[in-house]
Amino acid sequence: MNFQKTVATFIEANDLLSFGKKYIVALSGGADSVALLMLLHALHYDIEVAHCNFHLRGEEADRDEAFVRHLCKRIGVTLHTKHFDTTAWATAQKMSIETAARELRYAWFDKLLTQRGAEAVCVAHHKDDSAETILMNIIRGTGTKGLLGIKARNNNILRPLLCVGRKDIEEYLKSIGQDYITDSSNMKDDVVRNKMRLNIIPLMKEINPKTTENILRTAENIAEAIEGTDENRLYDALSGYGFNGSQVRQMKNVTESGREFLSPTHRAIIDRSEIIIEPALRAETIDAKGFEIIRDKDCACLDADLVKMPIRMRTVQEGDSFVPFGMKGRKLLSDFMTDHKMPLNEKRRQQVVVDAEGRIVWVVGLRPDDRFRITDSTRCVLFLSRQRH
Repeated sequence: MNFQKTVATFIEANDLLSFGKKYIVALSGGADSVALLMLLHALHYDIEVAHCNFHLRGEEADRDEAFVRHLCKRIGVTLHTKHFDTTAWATAQKMSIETAARELRYAWFDKLLTQRGAEAVCVAHHKDDSAETILMNIIRGTGTKGLLGIKARNNNILRPLLCVGRKDIEEYLKSIGQDYITDSSNMKDDVVRNKMRLNIIPLMKEINPKTTENILRTAENIAEAIEGTDENRLYDALSGYGFNGSQVRQMKNVTESGREFLSPTHRAIIDRSEIIIEPALRAETIDAKGFEIIRDKDCACLDADLVKMPIRMRTVQEGDSFVPFGMKGRKLLSDFMTDHKMPLNEKRRQQVVVDAEGRIVWVVGLRPDDRFRITDSTRCVLFLSRQRH
């Protein structure tokens, strides 16, 4: 097998990477990510490296970082590192260590892409990872999408090595004389994926050595079978919210997170592999005389004369700031959400209402902006509301 040619062909066939654009390679120091780095470097793509130190394995984590630094310096690739107190974050957010690490990692990747003007992040999932994922989904219970395995492209996450397996990766590294490090935690069958990798799949391969290939071939057959009905199922789900056929077709093909679609009654937000449906914003102007302010987190009462129309609702953006109701100073919305102990996935989905000048007038469900508060001199009230399912 010509490893480099196989992956290069896969990249081209799936339109994953382009010359002239920059990409970030997620590098742990293990065999898979080292192979990905060396391959993309050999193919002369414009790449930089991102390494996360989650401080979960003591000296081993520092060893990994030192290895990554040495490798990037040797081949002349820019390295970005990030340290996380993963255990503290997991405890604060009441989530597993595995989930916390994933949330922290991908949130940082999103910021890094913007800061470095990069197109996407390349990660080193391969054939065996995809087969493991399918089996794990079956064990947990899944619909048809859970039987399709890992996608080569998921918004700004790319997986160029899905055409090769772990054995191919190890042989490639040996052929170029490149070493790598081994995460000792991967050798313990204390989590579901490790149990699958170390115990279940090897047993299945005793029955049929082509277990991985057959699982992936089945996934391809399922994908082909549902291709013709997938769009119809999506339309059935979304038409009840007022979205038309043209909008549904566009949603199916969108690759970037944050894209929004509006129907007469709702808005759809593309967030990675999910479509989030939210009721559209309702706004009405009411005479302030005799008006009684409604105290409800899904409503906001503002001075209509201070808000520059038209208004619109959008998701939070980096650098957003406002003056929280009851305060005089401006505060970054990211800090405000952190103060409210919001998990990362909710932060990305948080909505704000902005006026024609781009000023945040309401952080939906949390706090209106103090600059637009109702006072004794208010003549008209702008009443905003959003229903929740």
